[in-house]
Amino acid sequence: MFSVAIIYTPKSGRPLKLVGVSDRDLLRRAAAAALSEAESSSKILTQADPVLGAIKRAEAMKLRQILVVLMRPSSGEPNLRVM
Repeated sequence: MFSVAIIYTPKSGRPLKLVGVSDRDLLRRAAAAALSEAESSSKILTQADPVLGAIKRAEAMKLRQILVVLMRPSSGEPNLRVM
């Protein structure tokens, strides 16, 4: 089972996990948001440095592949698709 965590990160000190939420729809939306952010970051970075942008794009593609594997349905669970 997977969950989405809400984490408070102060300017100084360690991150503090406040809560974990095991909502499948929220997990799907969080995964989609993470991918969108990674892809957007790679496009912005490409403008400044094409090599670093290509590395960031490859990382975004790897993240997509990992999330697809992790979000495969278990027996009896609906399929979660990464947008």
